[in-house]
Amino acid sequence: MDSRTETLKAELKRLHTETAERVVCRRLDSLVVPLYRFCWGNNSKRATMQGRLCRVICRGAMNSARIEFLDNGQREVISRNALRRHNEKVRRGDE
Repeated sequence: MDSRTETLKAELKRLHTETAERVVCRRLDSLVVPLYRFCWGNNSKRATMQGRLCRVICRGAMNSARIEFLDNGQREVISRNALRRHNEKVRRGDE
């Protein structure tokens, strides 16, 4: 192959990658993440987390969830019974 063909292939690959990234970013921006408030405070560890806003990263078996607190990014595995839905929602890019 000559250098012109290689240059065109590289340019085409770059454009394809940029287009794919823009589509993915546009889709992620349109997703809305529900916010929750951690409500339990019946022991010393839970009392430190009580009242803080968080988002659910994933849900597990036996009604557990991995959450991330919005104020400092701390992650915990907790019972989903401890979560209450917060009125506001946040766009994925605004976290």
